[in-house]
Amino acid sequence: MRPRSKSAGSTVSDALLRTAKLRIEVPGRVLVDEFDSAVTRGEFIALLGGNGTGKSLLLRTLAGLRVPGAGAVRLDGHDIGSLPRRSIATRLGFLPQDPDAAPQGTLLESVKLGRYAHLGFWEPSGPQDERRALAALADVGLDSFGARELATLSGGEQRRAAMARLLVQAPSVYLMDEPTNHLDPAQQIGILERLHELTRAECAVIASLHDPNLALRFADRLWLLSGTGKVTTVARAELEARQLAELYGIDYAETRLGELRFMAPGSAVRNR
Repeated sequence: MRPRSKSAGSTVSDALLRTAKLRIEVPGRVLVDEFDSAVTRGEFIALLGGNGTGKSLLLRTLAGLRVPGAGAVRLDGHDIGSLPRRSIATRLGFLPQDPDAAPQGTLLESVKLGRYAHLGFWEPSGPQDERRALAALADVGLDSFGARELATLSGGEQRRAAMARLLVQAPSVYLMDEPTNHLDPAQQIGILERLHELTRAECAVIASLHDPNLALRFADRLWLLSGTGKVTTVARAELEARQLAELYGIDYAETRLGELRFMAPGSAVRNR
């Protein structure tokens, strides 16, 4: 079993990101309510929940891209709403579920944009920034694609390109909305292994995942979103099949392969 990445000396005082009484709502519905959390260095947290339970909205709120209905998000002890976006970008990186804009330019140019927050105003990127970008492309298996136009890449290739841009940004907190979206199984494992390596470098990763088995393999803790306001925090080893059944409305059965645990979904959808 993959060992926990958090160092033995990590405490809540090491928290990079905190929420205090956080509330997230949409018209007529509260998705997250009274949510208190502390995300420490070296920690991988997986978000699990059915469609429409608020995973993407929670990540956008944690990134400071959406104002909470109540409560606060604190990045390095500061209310994220009080920080300039440039300052946030040096500490926190966000991968949305889908691109916010149509892809333009070459892959290498796009990845180098990840260094923008670390450069002075009007300061052009330099040779060191290009070396970082090339190394990040190699990390995600796109080292021979630098001159390709982004628009010519497949969905999976664009997903890995976005990941490379975040690696170049080099924040302390990585917020990932379905980082395995559009990726085949081998690429899913490769990207999550790379994210797990970041936690060994004392970064924190928070990622929404659709596959509970990927969470069981890589996460230290899980946030289970019910979509009714309640968010349950559970350690990886304590996740139970009944909790997944409640989340997704389908029976799960636990099985093992050596030290690895798996949750196998049933075929009969339950009443939700």
